[in-house]
Amino acid sequence: IIFGKEIGNIYTGSLYLGLLSTLINSDLKDGSNIGFFSYGSGAVAEFFTGKLSENYKNYLYKEDIESLLDRRVELTIDQYEESYVHSSVNEYVELDNTKEDIEEGFYLEKVEEDKRIYNFRSKNNK
Repeated sequence: IIFGKEIGNIYTGSLYLGLLSTLINSDLKDGSNIGFFSYGSGAVAEFFTGKLSENYKNYLYKEDIESLLDRRVELTIDQYEESYVHSSVNEYVELDNTKEDIEEGFYLEKVEEDKRIYNFRSKNNK
């Protein structure tokens, strides 16, 4: 939870940030098994496992990650909201919207075997 405490909630990415933090800040051995559990809104949860590759620590680039963390800049709420307004996807799209309902943004295309499939519609590709 070291990186999670520093960065905060990044939704789906929190699971993988936790993995990265664990790999960098623990003494796990090559071949160790790791369990992953993620719970999200909509009563969706998933558990899966992974196994660490041989010499996995050679690929962590700890110094690069620390450098990225050190370069972050704290924003005020007004600065954050201003940057969000100018992002490429700046509208909240309801889950039941279809491609025809939006000019640009993500939309729920279909639900297949209990999995939500999203797509992106750009202004240039109507």
